Amino acid sequence: MKENNTPDFKLRQATQADVKLMFRLQKIDGAHLNQDDGEQVAKFEEYKLDFKPAEIQIVYLAGEPVGRLRVVRGDEIYIGGMQILPEYRGRGLGTAILESLIEESKQTSKPIRLEVFHNNLPAFSLYQKAGFKVVEENDQQKIMVYEPS
Repeated sequence: MKENNTPDFKLRQATQADVKLMFRLQKIDGAHLNQDDGEQVAKFEEYKLDFKPAEIQIVYLAGEPVGRLRVVRGDEIYIGGMQILPEYRGRGLGTAILESLIEESKQTSKPIRLEVFHNNLPAFSLYQKAGFKVVEENDQQKIMVYEPS
């Protein structure tokens, strides 16, 4: 932990070897892949074909892979996905990741943009507390932006 009790996380580039963790995070919200479930295995095989590790970073906490982060940088900092395994949620890790991206936003004067599903209230609350504002919404998601001051 850092002095301010924010988790000291690390990031590393994803590799093809991370495909099971990524599937667990994205497709079955933290549940382990059940090899006896034919439908789940078929979804995993399809996911493997589309998996692009070059676009993703693995989030580590205390040496353990606990999440994924996808950030695209251009005229803005776009958070294309941030997922943490359920057993690691609620420990301030999402806040720590956002704080590091907000610091980058302030240093580069680039806004941060993301989307959050309407039913993902914990994430929406996290983004609001971090200073993100809703700028648009559709049937499924809110589009939020953090503007550096």
